[in-house]
Amino acid sequence: LACVPVAEKEMIQRGIPKEYYEDIPHRMLRDQMRRYIGTGKIDVEDMPWKMNFYTLTIFLLDRFLFIPYQFGDPFTMYRSKLTGKVVGLSDPDIVVDSEGQLVIEKTQDQLQDLSRPHTGYEYARRSAKGDETFTTTVEESDTEITGYYLNPCGFVENKKVTLSKEEYEVALDKDDWLIALHIPSGEGYTPERMRHSMKLAVEFYRKYYPELNVKGFWSESWLYDKRLSFLIGKGKNITNVQEMLFCYSGGWDGEMLYIHLYREMEAKLEECVCTTSLQKNAKKMLLKGGRFCSTGMIFLNRELEEDTCYVTEEDEKAFYDLMKVNGIDGGLLC
Repeated sequence: LACVPVAEKEMIQRGIPKEYYEDIPHRMLRDQMRRYIGTGKIDVEDMPWKMNFYTLTIFLLDRFLFIPYQFGDPFTMYRSKLTGKVVGLSDPDIVVDSEGQLVIEKTQDQLQDLSRPHTGYEYARRSAKGDETFTTTVEESDTEITGYYLNPCGFVENKKVTLSKEEYEVALDKDDWLIALHIPSGEGYTPERMRHSMKLAVEFYRKYYPELNVKGFWSESWLYDKRLSFLIGKGKNITNVQEMLFCYSGGWDGEMLYIHLYREMEAKLEECVCTTSLQKNAKKMLLKGGRFCSTGMIFLNRELEEDTCYVTEEDEKAFYDLMKVNGIDGGLLC
């Protein structure tokens, strides 16, 4: 709490009106006090995340929370100067599994988690069904660049594409500034509210943080996993939001989904009481050998202005074809 008055000095210096930050630390403090009253515990869970609120570096703009973020994931995004189409190419030497997800070596703790059967530790740490992997490469000349294609449905395709440097220019590169978007619980998770919140964020950071050359938005969430379309179908808020974003694999596992749907990793899946179709269908899919992975998303500022989209029919077909090859489809829910 001692951070709050210190951080407030910067808010005043930047000319940020008090209504933007007055309640921000209280969002965490209210949860902290509820936990203390309910359990007697006064320690702070997830201190790095909560310090964003006590240092007044995160802001609620309409429905979503925003904080500056410097991009550093292993890919580059390019935009056609002719059509505006955005293409992502993976960095070289990235190992990708049979489901198009980045292979990240598990820590010793994560390997030990696999020995805790029937809990979220088993289901969240699950690897791809197939053993096959491939390793990405990049080839570059004075006129062209060739690399592995990032399908905006959230995976790396086992195919190479070649981009003309005359037509394509870099749209997002390492160390570029983005605005990280975080999703509070509650109603209003829709494409319309997300776009409106993003527009407010662009205006806010241009006015009060003009030193940041912000290219767009970034986020990581279980809600961006396109496998959720098997559970709830298309045309729902979750899948509608997915369709407006450029989603990608960062090698994340299914821990976030398990915690949000079944409350805690220690919960045994067979014993979890499910009240929503999402919980019920995710449970069926996990028990039959499927897995879920959080993914990242990018949404560039130009798409706010022109209302264009990243995902094509070809991209979506490639996703469902790959899932079918891996034995992942609606049949897992039967």
